[in-house]
Amino acid sequence: MGYLPLITEIDARRVGFYTGLSCNNTVMNFLYDVFGRYELQALLAKYDITGICSPRRFRFLARN
Repeated sequence: MGYLPLITEIDARRVGFYTGLSCNNTVMNFLYDVFGRYELQALLAKYDITGICSPRRFRFLARN
């Protein structure tokens, strides 16, 4: 019907959050390095996506 399953939408939002952490703020970079990097890699591996992508691209790749 044109909608992603809820878990995929939640994962897309998490990808958007982690890609949004890549700013010049040292605290945010530290939090990303400690917590986000592993989880982002795990999310991309779950859907067999290589490389960091935007949430929109993630939704497209997760759908296919």
